[in-house]
Amino acid sequence: MFRNYLITAWRNIIKNGIFSVINIFGLAIGLMSCILIMLFVRQETGFDSWLTDSDRLVRMHTSYSMPNRDKFETVRSAGSMMPAIRDYAKHEVETGVRFIQFGITVRKDEDAFAEQATMVDGSFFSLFDLPFVHGSKTSSFNKPMDLIITERLALKYFGRIDVVGETLTICCVASNTSEVAITGVIKNLSLIHI
Repeated sequence: MFRNYLITAWRNIIKNGIFSVINIFGLAIGLMSCILIMLFVRQETGFDSWLTDSDRLVRMHTSYSMPNRDKFETVRSAGSMMPAIRDYAKHEVETGVRFIQFGITVRKDEDAFAEQATMVDGSFFSLFDLPFVHGSKTSSFNKPMDLIITERLALKYFGRIDVVGETLTICCVASNTSEVAITGVIKNLSLIHI
C-alpha cells in the first residue's frame, strides 16, 4: 500500500515537474526558515539561563562620544562608573560587577602558557552563583590578586583539581611578574551551559 503511494507521488512529480520543483523548493525554504528562527529564539531566551536569578541580570553597554571622533561603544566601564550608576539609579540597580578580559602569560616551572584572564570585582560571586569544586565564594577574593581557576586549568597546570593554596606565576600584567595564590576551583564553564 505504502509502495503504491510512493509510485503515485513520483509519477505526479515527474508529470508536473516545474510545479513540483517550486513546491519542494518552497517547502525546503520554509522548513529552513522555521529551524533558523527556532534556533535564534532558543539562543536568545536561554542565554545565561543556567545562572541563578538570570532574569535579573543585565549587561550594560557604554557609548562614548568625543568631539571630532566617531562614537565608541564598549561593554567596559570606567572604574568610577559603577558607584555613579548605583547613586543615579538606586531604585533600579541593586549591585554591579565589572569585568575586564585580557591576555596574560602563565608560567609553571619552565613552561609558559598564553591564557585569557578576566579580572572582576569582589562582588562577583554575589551576582554569579558558579559551582565550586574546591574553595568557596566566601573565602575567595579576600585579597585583590586572588585567583580562581576552572577544573580544566587545574588539571593542565597541576594534574589534579585540589589546588587551593597553590600558586601560579603571572607575568606581563603591567610589565610585572607576580605569584598569585589559587583560592578556588570552579567547574568547567562549558559543562555548566544547558
